[in-house]
Amino acid sequence: MKVVSAKEAAALIQNGNTLLIGGSSGIAVAESVLAALEKRFLETGMPQNLFAVSTGGLGDKDKRGMNHVAHEGMLSRTLCGHYGLQPSVARLARENKIEAYNFPQGVMAHLYGAIAAHKPGVLTDVGLNTYMDPRSEGGRMNECTTRNMIEVLTIDGREWLLYKSFPIHVSLLRGTTADEDGNITCEHEACALESLSAAQAAHNSGGIVIVEVKRLAKRGTLDPRQVTIPGIVVDYVVVDPEPTMTWKTKFDPSFIGEVKKPVSQIVPLALNERKVIARRAAMELTAGAVVNLGSGISAGIPNVAVEEHIIDQVTITIESGVIGGMAGLELDFGTATNPAAMIPQPDMFNFYDGGGLDIAFLSFVELDQRGNDQDEGHRLQESVQPEALENELIDGPVDRRGHAHNKDNCHAHAQRGVHLLGHAHEGADA
Repeated sequence: MKVVSAKEAAALIQNGNTLLIGGSSGIAVAESVLAALEKRFLETGMPQNLFAVSTGGLGDKDKRGMNHVAHEGMLSRTLCGHYGLQPSVARLARENKIEAYNFPQGVMAHLYGAIAAHKPGVLTDVGLNTYMDPRSEGGRMNECTTRNMIEVLTIDGREWLLYKSFPIHVSLLRGTTADEDGNITCEHEACALESLSAAQAAHNSGGIVIVEVKRLAKRGTLDPRQVTIPGIVVDYVVVDPEPTMTWKTKFDPSFIGEVKKPVSQIVPLALNERKVIARRAAMELTAGAVVNLGSGISAGIPNVAVEEHIIDQVTITIESGVIGGMAGLELDFGTATNPAAMIPQPDMFNFYDGGGLDIAFLSFVELDQRGNDQDEGHRLQESVQPEALENELIDGPVDRRGHAHNKDNCHAHAQRGVHLLGHAHEGADA
């Protein structure tokens, strides 16, 4: 392992590389390296034709995260689970200046492990008969995206989708502490995510792994039980002593269980149409339920549960791997205040895919009269209202929609002032 500057790390990324960028929203994003990579391109025109890959959305709806690589000529193709936080990337896709794919977040979380193990891909029923299905759009987001990355297979008379593997040239990740051998701990990161499989994917593809950390430690001083990424798969370490935990929060120890925040310190939501919808959705909660929340309006449900003193009667989960506590809002989404547990994101999606949820609350832009999400094929359209940028834009709903026992769809149509809660039970179309 070699310690390098952000500028030196950026210089390691070459023309045509497939670049896996770790993180979720602003959680565990190697921001200093991404900023240095953008600066290098603006000054030298290099690197060109990158294929950028991420599990979920990486950005602040402005300039950070994946938005750093959103330059014509720098980026040629992208694959991710969410475009709403990276409008600069969505714009390039909308204008047919890059190839753009949008896969379910759970598939993305599992794909890196498949790549690391040299498996053909992720075999799942997630996405069948949606726009993931290659007989429809195959996750392709615009006209210039023609390559098929999904295949339909029939096994014992049942149809499955194979999301195909591909080699990773560079994995760019973030942790908290690195020792002299490159062992990485993530004690100040708000989510576990899939950092290990992302590192293994690049290493086993013959690529390189770059990890940005807050600090360095002497060899042999890290607790081996806390090592998330072993040094055997880490090539370079960049030190940024002033990272942020999320785009919104510099550091909050209640996100990682260092302290438990008193419920009295949790600020209630303002009373508006979004809170009204969240309150109506919260009426569907039942004692003992295991719940998943989508971003957007749905994320306000735990805040309502705190107000109504029922938060301890349900278990909130977020696909990022957080279990229990109260979900973070807006650019803190993916975190939780006072979590009970934090597990890797692929393991969380194993739980979801196997039917572990009692109910999922999903945000959306528009539904038809049968509960079908009408936004799924139009995620890059400029006509989508700004509020839609807070919605999942595939993200996790395709994973969760078919496997939760109950689904609630939460929506506020700002343009027409119509408020709707759609409740779809098992077997419905939603």
